[in-house]
Amino acid sequence: MTERIIKEADNSSFKFPAVDVVEASAGSGKTYALAKRYVQLILNPTLKTGDIPLKSILAVTFTNKATLEMKQRILEFLKRIAFDRFDNKLQRKEILSSLAVNPATAKKLAYEAMDEIIGNYNFFQVQTIDSFINTILKGCAFYLNLSFGFRIKQDQHKYLVHSIDSLIDKIPGNKEISGAFNEFLDYYLFAENKESWFSKRNIVGVVEMLYDYKNTYGGSFRKSEVEVKEIIEKKKIIIRLIEEIYLSAPKETDKRFIGSITKFLDKNKDSFSLENISAYFARKEFPVKKGVEAGKEIAELWTEVRNNLDE
Repeated sequence: MTERIIKEADNSSFKFPAVDVVEASAGSGKTYALAKRYVQLILNPTLKTGDIPLKSILAVTFTNKATLEMKQRILEFLKRIAFDRFDNKLQRKEILSSLAVNPATAKKLAYEAMDEIIGNYNFFQVQTIDSFINTILKGCAFYLNLSFGFRIKQDQHKYLVHSIDSLIDKIPGNKEISGAFNEFLDYYLFAENKESWFSKRNIVGVVEMLYDYKNTYGGSFRKSEVEVKEIIEKKKIIIRLIEEIYLSAPKETDKRFIGSITKFLDKNKDSFSLENISAYFARKEFPVKKGVEAGKEIAELWTEVRNNLDE
């Protein structure tokens, strides 16, 4: 386990506290370390008697299972301290030494903390990220013009379908939407090399993919600097180069590769989809038999095709 300290940042109006970042792989003891840190905060000896900061400490996890585990660990620590019941002397020393109080005071504080948690369990704030965000939204519902009893629905499919239907209905009377839709069709049919008109299911699939990206990365989409016609022209160049490789390939070329590009050229005359490209093009060197050199001309063609595919 490594620990990185982010130093205090300061500006004229606000001072950020130091942040301890714990980085560790699965099963290495993050929950143990975080639970122990929670206990250190709740048993702070500088606090007044009975002033347990239960409402002021928030632990956030990813899953309900992790939430339950962390709560169990925290209560287990407090129980061991309050009743002085540790598995061994090493464990006792490790836990008590992190509290900066003598064992007698630690027992008293831990007992009071357990009593506080049991009596005010709703303030024992160990939550999933989803639950925490939902709590914030409910607290701000009035300002967001939401009903306090709102529910978050996780199945967005039917709402996206409804949105697409509404958009399509507006196409005849809106030049801006019509233009954007036609541009989308150009990309999908020509740049993606679809063989025929596509169903509504395909549109929904693309929109859902974009929706997932938006929610995952939280950024804004930007329009590509590459136009459809440039992609189409690039694909024509690649097909021409693959034809040159086919015609120039030495007799020692891998027969399976020759078979794959023969099928490719038969099916793709002016354009293609990237998934139709032979996996051989992922190789840095031209595929020939072991111990044989492909030759300068074919090697240059190979590099040019791979560079164009990367672009």
